[in-house]
Amino acid sequence: MPVSGTIYLYRSAKIDGLFCFSNDPDPEKLPASLSPWRRFGVVKPGENLPHGLDPAAITAGMREHGYQLYRRKPPGRKRS
Repeated sequence: MPVSGTIYLYRSAKIDGLFCFSNDPDPEKLPASLSPWRRFGVVKPGENLPHGLDPAAITAGMREHGYQLYRRKPPGRKRS
């Protein structure tokens, strides 16, 4: 499902595999305890989120906190 607004994708340089979505291009507003944050992508209106993620869940987190964290499992690791 496509997103309705611009979403910026960030990667934590502190914790491997930790990522963040935000509708703000300023990484200074992301959790400082997990910084530094590096922007690595942008999802524009009408585009789909990566990894088949649900835009409703991501935008709900962004509305509540200003961002939504997500963690990608290492390759070869099964979901529990």
